Amino acid sequence: MIPDRVRVVLSSVVTWLTLASAAVLIFSEEIAAVLPEGPAADLGEWALRVVAWLGAAVAIIRRVTPVPESERGLLPPEA
Repeated sequence: MIPDRVRVVLSSVVTWLTLASAAVLIFSEEIAAVLPEGPAADLGEWALRVVAWLGAAVAIIRRVTPVPESERGLLPPEA
């Protein structure tokens, strides 16, 4: 039987986003190896790392920041 605290952590979107960004960071060197040799491969590897960090940070912040229902969406609420 899994304790309640462990179940909450394992079922959290934040946990899975962190794991996904860690996987991209771990495999960024192998992914960059597909790119042509030279500066493009190095730049591609760093770009993957930056995208993983920023993507996870943005997704986590969006997930845990409360927003009133009237302010959700792309367009401002109609007056």
